[in-house]
Amino acid sequence: MASVKARATTLMVKGLRAAFYSESMDLKEMRKGFEVLMSRFSLPSNVQMIRESIFGLRGATFLPEQVQPKCSILFLHGGAYAMGSVKTHAALAAHLAKAAQAQVFLPSYPLAPEHPFPQALNLLSDWLPLMEPFLLVSILKISIMLSSPHLANPESVIFKALDEFLEKEKIK
Repeated sequence: MASVKARATTLMVKGLRAAFYSESMDLKEMRKGFEVLMSRFSLPSNVQMIRESIFGLRGATFLPEQVQPKCSILFLHGGAYAMGSVKTHAALAAHLAKAAQAQVFLPSYPLAPEHPFPQALNLLSDWLPLMEPFLLVSILKISIMLSSPHLANPESVIFKALDEFLEKEKIK
C-alpha cells in the first residue's frame, strides 16, 4: 500500500491536472490554465523582479535583498517547449534567488507549435556564447537550473554550447 505522502501527492497531481487540463482543451487554454494555477504562488518578500533583455534575450531577473558577489543562476523553465513562461515560473525563480542569495535570470523563449522545435533550443544555444564576458568573470559561480529532464540531458544543445565555450576558453 502507498504511503500517506504518496497518496496525498497523487491526489494533488490529479487535482492540478483537473484544474487546468481536459481532453477538449486546446494548447492556448492549457497555457492560460497553467498561468492561473501558477499565479497562486506569490513571490517572496525582499526579491525584486526586473523585466529586461540581456543580449537580446527577453526575460526577468530576480534580485534578492542579499546577493553573493558574482553569483548568478540561469533558470531554463520546463514545459516541453510548448508551455511555461516567466509568468508561470516567476515564484519558483524568486524563491530560488532568495534561498541561493543569487541573481536569477529566467529567459522568455519561443514556444511550440507557434515556433517549432528546435527554435527555442537554437535561440538559447546561440545566446550562451554572447554571455562570454559575463561568464569569464564568474564562471565558477554561475549555475544553470533546468526544470525539465529534456533540458537537463548532458547531450542537449545547451550543454554542448556551454562545453564548446569552456573548451575554447580552456576552463574546466
